[in-house]
Amino acid sequence: MKTIYIHLILLLSVLIFSCSNDDSQTSDTFVINNSKFGISASKTNARQTTDGINRAIEQAKDEGYSIVKLTKGEYLISSEGVTGYDNGNGIFIPNNFTLDLTEAKLYIEPGSKNVHKLIRIDEVENVTIIGGHLVGNKDKYDAENNTEATECAIEINCSKNVTVDGVKMENFRGSAMWIGYGFIAPNEKRLNKNVKIVNCEIFHSSMQGISIIHASNVEIAYNKIYDIGGMLPGCGIDLEPETDWADPLHPWKSWVEYVNIHHNEFKDTQGEGLCFTNHYTTDIEATDNTFDNSAIIVGAYPKRIRLMRNSLKGWESYIVAVSGSVDVYMPLEGSNKNEIEFKQRVLNCSTQTGHIKETDNYIFCY
Repeated sequence: MKTIYIHLILLLSVLIFSCSNDDSQTSDTFVINNSKFGISASKTNARQTTDGINRAIEQAKDEGYSIVKLTKGEYLISSEGVTGYDNGNGIFIPNNFTLDLTEAKLYIEPGSKNVHKLIRIDEVENVTIIGGHLVGNKDKYDAENNTEATECAIEINCSKNVTVDGVKMENFRGSAMWIGYGFIAPNEKRLNKNVKIVNCEIFHSSMQGISIIHASNVEIAYNKIYDIGGMLPGCGIDLEPETDWADPLHPWKSWVEYVNIHHNEFKDTQGEGLCFTNHYTTDIEATDNTFDNSAIIVGAYPKRIRLMRNSLKGWESYIVAVSGSVDVYMPLEGSNKNEIEFKQRVLNCSTQTGHIKETDNYIFCY
């Protein structure tokens, strides 16, 4: 009997030792072993680190894992390049995948090229980014008077069912987040669908906090967006679909529709906190947000915009819907009223189309 117990103890010891040396994997999480993939967690060896992270993600995907976790450390990421999967720059996220960066801090390596993208979500679906601190080089480029370089913390192109949750994005020269289109084939674009950006902190970026170019069904909630500016337009969130009529035989356009922006905090944005100015911006709702020296502007072309229960304070805060916009509801009275410290800084010249039934919409044009 004693011999049996000894064998059982030895077997248990072997199992414990084996489990302690399997890269700490759980049933559905692949925890990256930095040394195995040649990854530096001390902000060095950008090229090797970037390649190693992408190899680890690829291996985890091949082995059936749905979550990859990057361990605590500071990671320098090589990010030069514009488009394509074959240039090896930035971190690429595959289909049906979650990247857990909760304990990680990622930096973009400064470089000679003008476009830098840290995390790339291109032509995929069912993707989540959790946590992490992403840092750009705005101060460096400003000090060098480099007006050409642009950086992006997270770029989303041609993808659907994407969630970015609890990510801190700081110091990017450009838009911290870009929800664009990407070209699949000449004159063809694929719409981003079902995108959620929640619980993030976005600050000290030059051009925008979040730029939305081509998307449907977007939720942006419970984020803090502040200290944005240095490049035009300098907005917290800018909905800016693009239209190109340069080629009359093959004109193309992008559009933004069904966006819900709620419970966010905007502060000290050089441009507006929220900006909706272009054609093909429709069915947008912004509710229960706070603005401190930050504003809301609806340009001449958007349609069906709802601005409700927002709080704006400071002389730099205002709400404007210019002539040509259609059906903009922005009440100063009633249950859905917007609280604004300086009510003389309110202007609604939108064209009403019969959609609004409430009687407390504030209309004042001059």
